[in-house]
Amino acid sequence: MHILVYDTIALLQPIFTLRARPKEVFAQAQEPIFGQHGLNSLMPLERHSLERMLGGYPVMQAVKQDGYDVMVGQQAWGLFDPGRSKDASEWQFSQFLARHVLETLRTSLHTCAEILPSPAALAHIECLLLPADPTNQNLMVMNHGLSGFAGLPGYLFLQLWPGTGNLARLGPALARLYLHNLRWALTPTTQTITLGDMLVLEGLSAAFITTMFPDIPSPWLVSIRQPDDWQETLSHVARLHGVNSYDEIKCNIYGMQFLIGDAPRPPTAQPLEPDELEYVRDLIDRALTTTDARLIAAYLYGDELTALQGHPTVGLPPYAGFEFGYHLVQAYLQQSGQSLAEAIATPSQEILAWQAT
Repeated sequence: MHILVYDTIALLQPIFTLRARPKEVFAQAQEPIFGQHGLNSLMPLERHSLERMLGGYPVMQAVKQDGYDVMVGQQAWGLFDPGRSKDASEWQFSQFLARHVLETLRTSLHTCAEILPSPAALAHIECLLLPADPTNQNLMVMNHGLSGFAGLPGYLFLQLWPGTGNLARLGPALARLYLHNLRWALTPTTQTITLGDMLVLEGLSAAFITTMFPDIPSPWLVSIRQPDDWQETLSHVARLHGVNSYDEIKCNIYGMQFLIGDAPRPPTAQPLEPDELEYVRDLIDRALTTTDARLIAAYLYGDELTALQGHPTVGLPPYAGFEFGYHLVQAYLQQSGQSLAEAIATPSQEILAWQAT
């Protein structure tokens, strides 16, 4: 497999750290963002709208989780926010360089490919690191500064606030995204995605994380749980913006400003108790053929996040579907004797049917 990690730091740092009026920043951004060889040409979203809808995005969109923020790119990842802190931008890019984040991406993805080679359907992966807008309430509060999407076969998009805790979980998060990319590459674009498909996808991803990082606790929560230092990280972001608390930072969403203040916080990501897992299994087993992205999101992420977006709830605790998917795939691998590489190419219906027998 050919793995390419674009040097988006060199491309974007000059305009994100430019201390100039918004009009001049916008003018300077035309070539690196919208030009023939700019960022827009590296993110083939318009050419792959079908695959984008296939690759789990509607489920993420329903609860504004996971890859939602990086794909929406709100105000070009914060660049066009007139009140953006240049100090915060300079700190972020300096950390990308000092912590060798691009090299970490390359090394991690190559390691993934060595441990789990790609199928013939996926000859390359192109990875784009994108800056995190530290005033994006959804990204920083609800997703702890990490948003990754790998639903377009051959492409991986990652938005990252480079705090110590996020950098520590970068390897496992990339392993999950790598597995996503492999699985979606083997999924026909004409296939209607069900809850069962998403459960198997996440179960396979957690199994791969376990393979690469056998000591990591609750691998199904690696891209969801709050880093241990996250409150300290938010305090540092506040200082970069000249305020005492992250709640005092002003958000700017397409010209509308408001304080983050008492914005909702995500539920705690923690493993289920055994009796909870049995209850979850009973509910999910009856809904495996569900195709409504909002309901799939409820089964995966739980009622609290679903209700927050005004969607129907299904009676599940936070992130219940992720743990169910992990145990489902672990049982299948142990009982069937298949390798993970073989299971990736196995249709979801076969894996789900094995559990039902």
